[in-house]
Amino acid sequence: MFWIELFILFFLGLIFGSFLNVMVYRIHKDEDWIFSRSKCVHCNTKLELLDLIPLFSYIFLKGRCRYCKKSISIFYVFGELTLALLWTMLPLLGYGLDNIITYILMAIIFASLGIFMSDFSYREIPLIFLLILGLFGLIYNIIVGQFDFLGMLIGLTFVSLFFGLPFLITKGRGMGLGDLFLGFVLVMTLGFYKTIFTITMAYVVAAALYLTLLVFRKIDKKYQIPIGSFIIFSFLIVLFFGSVIIDWYYSLIFY
Repeated sequence: MFWIELFILFFLGLIFGSFLNVMVYRIHKDEDWIFSRSKCVHCNTKLELLDLIPLFSYIFLKGRCRYCKKSISIFYVFGELTLALLWTMLPLLGYGLDNIITYILMAIIFASLGIFMSDFSYREIPLIFLLILGLFGLIYNIIVGQFDFLGMLIGLTFVSLFFGLPFLITKGRGMGLGDLFLGFVLVMTLGFYKTIFTITMAYVVAAALYLTLLVFRKIDKKYQIPIGSFIIFSFLIVLFFGSVIIDWYYSLIFY
């Protein structure tokens, strides 16, 4: 049964990852992402079923459109394969298909990856992904018994100041509203303390990578860091391994 669950989640992950690619691209282009047929982003030719098999179509077509022969971005494969692998990870962490929390986590991962890809590619965080993540994150928080109303109020106040003040000071140039709303969602899902840990980790990793790329002249000082992507990266780590990491960190300080 375990291996069957892995196969099912990997297969579903590829399918929903393909749909996620469509969502991210079409939301950015302000196009319909529900009913419109898929088409090549270069020649606008409507794609047939054989062109839409997740991952395998990319391999069979050697990364090129069957009609115009132009290259297909590897980022599409990233979305499909990453969601498939993240969903497949759930049974390895003890979340089987007979557990309601598994499906909640699947939705959380789906929305999180959508935010990561949108912010990384377009420096924007679509509202639909924030709503999905906020709703299922709050449900998860309540089900696992870590919901703390007072802690949530403190956390919401903190992220309002942390993300809101830079937004007001820079008039949206240094920090967007999407980052502020993402902070709210983190608090609803993780609570106050883990949200602080998530944001700290995200900024440390982002700063280290930024300075490294700057030193090796891969970017210039005007490069805009997709901080939302780093926050999501840290969020997923803390969501699944936060307690272990925090316990290890405290053990280094107090023992």
